[in-house]
Amino acid sequence: MTKNKVIQPLKRDTFLASHARYYFAITVATTEKLVSKRRSNAYDGDEPKLNNFFNEALASDARLATSVMIQKYKNVFEGLNSLVDVGGGTGTAAKAIAKAFPKLECTCFDLPHVVNGLESDLVNLKYVGGDMFEAISPADAVVLKWILHDWNNEECVKILKKCKEAITSDGKKGKVIIKDMIKDNKKKDDKSIETQLFFDMFMMVLLTGTE
Repeated sequence: MTKNKVIQPLKRDTFLASHARYYFAITVATTEKLVSKRRSNAYDGDEPKLNNFFNEALASDARLATSVMIQKYKNVFEGLNSLVDVGGGTGTAAKAIAKAFPKLECTCFDLPHVVNGLESDLVNLKYVGGDMFEAISPADAVVLKWILHDWNNEECVKILKKCKEAITSDGKKGKVIIKDMIKDNKKKDDKSIETQLFFDMFMMVLLTGTE
């Protein structure tokens, strides 16, 4: 099995601060409704406008982060035949990966209301609806982009166990690719602090995770 490897983090800049503001706008606009539900991802299915807003917020980050990942860390994808992007939204990241690696079978996996009706014009990309706490589509690699920071430690363990099942289901040993916040970042510039505060508030109000 591939040894765990930590890739150097992307610099937090004005883009990430804007991205956090985009998320936080959802919090401000819908706090009273969402606090009673706590699980905003599931709640979004009842509110199409919020669902679209939330998915576009995720896509805005995916466009930047995925392009950097493909350009600088191609070796991460070497030797893979299949990959599943868990919580992949409308498929921005999965589509970019599928285009960059035409021989790699990619799956965008998210809640049914997120991927319902979505189709790909790429032969190596498909959409699958499901619940990552129940089961994840089998693949050589599982991508978790901005997923684990949403959940507390116990929930993260459950997700990672489902990832292990997905990458070992056919007898092989695959890998889990994680792109997320680093809590002990010592960078103290204003934009980094602003981004951290926005994400802290988002996690505190809507979900069970922490920054």
